[in-house]
Amino acid sequence: MGKASRTTFDYSYGARIAAFIAATLIWALALGALAAGIWLLVLGQPVAAGLVCLFGLLLTPSCLGLQHRMRTVHNWQVSLRPGHVTLVLPANRSVHHKARAFEGEVSYRDIDEIVRRGEVYSRLGLQRRKMTYWLALKSGDRLLLGEHRHSGDEETKRTTPVSRAAEAISRTSGLKMSRFEEAEGKPALFGFLVMRPPALP
Repeated sequence: MGKASRTTFDYSYGARIAAFIAATLIWALALGALAAGIWLLVLGQPVAAGLVCLFGLLLTPSCLGLQHRMRTVHNWQVSLRPGHVTLVLPANRSVHHKARAFEGEVSYRDIDEIVRRGEVYSRLGLQRRKMTYWLALKSGDRLLLGEHRHSGDEETKRTTPVSRAAEAISRTSGLKMSRFEEAEGKPALFGFLVMRPPALP
């Protein structure tokens, strides 16, 4: 939140640095694996080369996900203003939901309600929970504010810029914050590479 007006929400410098480091390391690992695979192929070890290259290719979804995360953390911003909210929402700000970039103003009068929903994604026996936040507009459209990891406790959601911004919009506009029931994502590609987000009610 901005120190002067206390109306602007964005990610801290620490979060931006951490996101940059994570994206850089995962890309370095993937490209390093591909380079090692090519070198093994040159040395006449096609089986080992294929396995190493396969490992590098399997890292591709994680590389893209962390790259999108880095861009979101660096550019995402929500500013409260009298009568409206100014949004800077990068594309791909969700791991599973398709979200286009949005930059502009939304009048409080055009918002029907603020919605949040917990989502569960299971992959290879591991579960990951996320909390997503949406602006439900009177036009029928839903604008994804963002998401964060959700452990199930109420304290976690208060520590993220996305959740604080959503709650502030609710307080400032006088609109209610609704919570949908938790939903589970479904596997879409080979059962583990890609997860399809649950449909919104």
